Amino acid sequence: MSFSNIIGDPLEGSSQEPKPPISLVCRRNGIQDASWASVYTRCNLQASVNPHDLCLLDLSGNKVENTDGVASYVCLLTLCFAHNQLTSLAPQTPRGALPTSLTRLNVSYNKLKHLKGLDLLPNLHHLDASHNCLTLLQDLSSSGSRMQTLCLSSNRIKCLDGIQAMEKLEWLDISNNRIRSEMDLRQLSLHNKLHGLRIQGCRLPRHVGNVEYRVPPPLATWQGLLNTGALPSHVVHKEYRVPLSPATWQYAANRVPPPPATGYTRNTGVPAPLATW
Repeated sequence: MSFSNIIGDPLEGSSQEPKPPISLVCRRNGIQDASWASVYTRCNLQASVNPHDLCLLDLSGNKVENTDGVASYVCLLTLCFAHNQLTSLAPQTPRGALPTSLTRLNVSYNKLKHLKGLDLLPNLHHLDASHNCLTLLQDLSSSGSRMQTLCLSSNRIKCLDGIQAMEKLEWLDISNNRIRSEMDLRQLSLHNKLHGLRIQGCRLPRHVGNVEYRVPPPLATWQGLLNTGALPSHVVHKEYRVPLSPATWQYAANRVPPPPATGYTRNTGVPAPLATW
C-alpha cells in the first residue's frame, strides 16, 4: 500500500491552501469492501487523509465483489478494480454508485457479464474491461459518447452492437473474442477518429486476417481489406501480426517498409498512458 500527492506538498505555512489531490494504491490487501472505512482500516492510513482528496484509487488484486461504498469518493478521476471478483457495476444501493467524476476505469480480470451502470458516468473516457465474461455491448450505447479508449479483449463478445455511438473512439481492442462476421468491422470504418484497432484472436474470414492499425486507415483501405483483401499501395502506416495472404504482405507493394510501431507497448498493446495499469 502506498499513497502520494501527485501535485506536491503545499508550501509550508500555507495551512489555508487547499489540499492537493492524492493517489492511493492499496493492492493485494485482502479488501472485500471498497468503502472508505474498509480501505482506511486495511491500509493503515493517516487520520488527515480524506476520501474527498482522492483523485486516483487502485484496489487491484483484492477481493471486492461489488461497488458498495465507492460513492464516497466524490472527486475520483481514476479507479482501478483489476483482479477482483466484481460481477456487476450497477449500484445495488446509492452508496454503490460509481463517482460521476470518473474519467478512467479499469475493471479487467473480474467476472462481469454486463456493463450496466456506466450510463451514470458522463465523463468516462477510458475503460478497460478486458478478461471478463461480457457477451453483449448494448450497455455502452448510452454511455460511450465520450469514450476514447476501450479495451474489451478476452471476453465472449459476438457482435459490436453498441459501439456505433462512440464517435470519439480512438483506440479499440476487441482481440480474443468471438466475433465472426466482417460486417461488424464495416461499422468501425465510420469512426473517423479511430487510430488503433486490435482484432487478433477473432476467427474472422480468412481474407480479413489479423490486423493491427497504428494510424487511421482511409475508408478505401477498409473497403479493400474487407471486400477482397487487397490493400491500396499508398497505405504505408500499417503493421500486420499475421499476413492476410502470401501476396498481401510485401514491402514492394509500398516501396518502403512500414514504420516501426510507436506509442503503444509491445507487451499489452494498449495506449501508453494505460500501460501501467
